Amino acid sequence: MLKNKPFSSNLKLNFLDYHAERPILLRIKRKMTEPAKKILKSATEHALGVLEFGRIRKLVKEACDSELGKEKAEELYPLDSAEQVRNRLELVSEIIRALEEAGQPDLSGIADVRQQITLVTKEGVLSADDLWKIGCIADLSNRLSHYSKKGCNDKPHLGEVLGSLFEIPGIAGRITEYIIPPGELSEDATPLLTDLRKRKAVTHEKLQAKLESYIGNPKYENILQDEFVTLRHGRFVLPVKIERKQEIQGVIHDRSASGATLFIEPLPIVELNNEMRELELAEEAERERIFRLLSELVAAHAESLKANLEILGRLDFLVACARVARRFDSTCPEYGKSEDFILEKARHPMLIIEGEENEDFEVVPLDIELRDSSRALVVTGPNMGGKTVALKTCGLLAAMTQSGLPIPAGENSKIPHLSGIFADIGDEQSIDDSLSSFAAHVNRWQEAVLGADENSLVLIDELGSATDPEEGTPLSRALLEELIEKHSYLIVTTHLGGLKALAVATDGVENGAMEFDQDELRPTYRLKTGIPGRSWAFQISRRLGLDERILERGEKLIGESGSHIDRLIADLQRKMREAESLRANVKSELKALKQEKETLNALIKANEEKASRVEELRKRYEDDRLEMLEREMAIERRKLNEEIRKIRRQEEAAESARKAVRERLDEIKKI
Repeated sequence: MLKNKPFSSNLKLNFLDYHAERPILLRIKRKMTEPAKKILKSATEHALGVLEFGRIRKLVKEACDSELGKEKAEELYPLDSAEQVRNRLELVSEIIRALEEAGQPDLSGIADVRQQITLVTKEGVLSADDLWKIGCIADLSNRLSHYSKKGCNDKPHLGEVLGSLFEIPGIAGRITEYIIPPGELSEDATPLLTDLRKRKAVTHEKLQAKLESYIGNPKYENILQDEFVTLRHGRFVLPVKIERKQEIQGVIHDRSASGATLFIEPLPIVELNNEMRELELAEEAERERIFRLLSELVAAHAESLKANLEILGRLDFLVACARVARRFDSTCPEYGKSEDFILEKARHPMLIIEGEENEDFEVVPLDIELRDSSRALVVTGPNMGGKTVALKTCGLLAAMTQSGLPIPAGENSKIPHLSGIFADIGDEQSIDDSLSSFAAHVNRWQEAVLGADENSLVLIDELGSATDPEEGTPLSRALLEELIEKHSYLIVTTHLGGLKALAVATDGVENGAMEFDQDELRPTYRLKTGIPGRSWAFQISRRLGLDERILERGEKLIGESGSHIDRLIADLQRKMREAESLRANVKSELKALKQEKETLNALIKANEEKASRVEELRKRYEDDRLEMLEREMAIERRKLNEEIRKIRRQEEAAESARKAVRERLDEIKKI
């Protein structure tokens, strides 16, 4: 039974509904002190370690294209405010849609040129390679800024990020006038540079011809150490045997390490070497002038470029988050809008990866609910039944959500805003620190007692397993009662029967069991809430071949009451499976009825559309028929009128003939 405790003046109580047969659950809201905040931060960092959040961070880092993005990925950590979390979730969700619409962007051109930009602000001069990288960054900034104005109408958060990029139209175009990929000065960057390089080529040919008169010439065969030309101090020289140096007039520039060879510049090529050196110096001066000109241009936009680099690095990191989310087929849970902690069809990311590598590996989804009125869940079940994986899945997905990452879970999942995560998972005994397994667990419990509040998630694996069950059960129960009073989100796995009873007898606490296939004697890795689980130690041991005499003796020792409880649990689990099967059948039938209804509605709609089409065709036919009749009548009228005109013309012709006859008769009569 939970007992009232003396509260300090900074404590505030909210009493839940009282249940006559169950203890009162006190919801305690404590004002977070500075020491408690430190404990909370330390505990959360520890929890992220045992939950292997670093592996998620590594996946995001590997998905980045640039070193700047990788730097941001190294900083991936649960965010402080609910608004920050929601903004990042919405932003990553928009980027996922952008990737689906436009494909994968190539952000590898986001080079880390922060030092180079700082250098030009101090009148430094950049190399062609550095200038090319900056030109690429300016060009990418311009293109993304332009995209924000036309391609982000339905992506406001992404549009805001891209819209904050400074457009620097002058840099990219100017740099590409002089620099070509992958970061080299163009041969024809300026007319002077073109002329100098042509003259260098001509001079080099002359030098080559002069030097070839020595190489391979029998006259110098015993004078030269080797048949090759080399450079010393920027001048072409011949390798001459030291004992034959008098036979070639020229300038000595160097000696070999062995001392057997002198490198001599023959007098006939001194002038050509001088000419070549002058051309090289002139070319270097022109290159320096071009690089300085472009460096000054970069310096003029240094602040804008620095700001853009920060934004582009963040963008690369966010795109990497979206890539990881797509890999896991993730969704954005409802975040911070309710006090419920609900995971629907949740999958552990590392198990998904294992499934990618092994096609025979099946990831069983996890469904779990911690309602605001029932925030504590005590999970029991057999060893290797999936209790720890379920615990880690809840913790890791909560940490991912709090970091603004979509999670591999159903779209109906809900995650409240969490102040921190406490996790006691695994054995942390240390020989160096003289720390036993039990002492390590106690340290983690104490952190939760001192630092957890109503917005904390507390995960405890195998509670009470590291000490004597007779003492471990009451101690574990007292710990749970303390955490339940805090109204923290609490998930505990255990084999202790006394904790199962606590869940039955206490408001705000639910039992949960990892399902076990009694026929196959193997776990199904599905979590069922509302009933306690069994360890199935005797059944599993029998299947694994333990001596039957030992099993029979153990079953006698466990007592009739223990067997009776196990039978009750087994019967309850069987009934729940039957109810679940019935529910699934009803759901399937409802789905079939819904599909039939949709099919019927579709047929009705199709018939209505068909009737409408027939009526339209009938009307069109009547209209067409009337129009055809009118055309035929018009044709007949034209024919009739033509006949009438023809008859009239004939009558007029006959009348003319009659008139002519009469006139002729009159003439005859006169004769």
